[in-house]
Amino acid sequence: MSARIRLSQTQNTGLRQARRGRRGISLLEVMLAIAILGGSMAVIVQMVHTGSRAAIRARELTQAQIHAESVMSQIVSGVVLPQTASTVPVETYDMAGEGMYSVDVQPGQQEGMLMVAVTVERTLTSLPKPVMFTLQRLLVDPEFEAMMTSDEEMSELDDGSADSTESQSGESL
Repeated sequence: MSARIRLSQTQNTGLRQARRGRRGISLLEVMLAIAILGGSMAVIVQMVHTGSRAAIRARELTQAQIHAESVMSQIVSGVVLPQTASTVPVETYDMAGEGMYSVDVQPGQQEGMLMVAVTVERTLTSLPKPVMFTLQRLLVDPEFEAMMTSDEEMSELDDGSADSTESQSGESL
């Protein structure tokens, strides 16, 4: 038993001496910890900055998409005729004059069809590139539709007058 006691006392003495030689952390360890903390903080700040720019860009792109859909809805419903227009100011933004939209109307591949493209663009000082959204849709040409409708009405009138002429000639016999 005395051998065990001596062994444990020897181990305790060795631990005490090791603790006495090293009571705190060294300056090198402090500097290394500060460097790691500073580097990680720099990475976190950069990630937050990138995330906030992406959120601003997404918000602006969504607003551009909503405005393009609004203009396209006006064209589809017939409120606005499908005509080419360039650099029309967007009035729905908070700061007037920053947003512009344009409408490009081209003939479609089939007769009586139009390819309508509405492009909304907004330039912001907080973003390096302007936000741009283009919406394209194939529409029936209103002039072609009116021409087809008038042709149908004329043929119905011709059919109706032929029927009435036949019925009048049948009654006279």
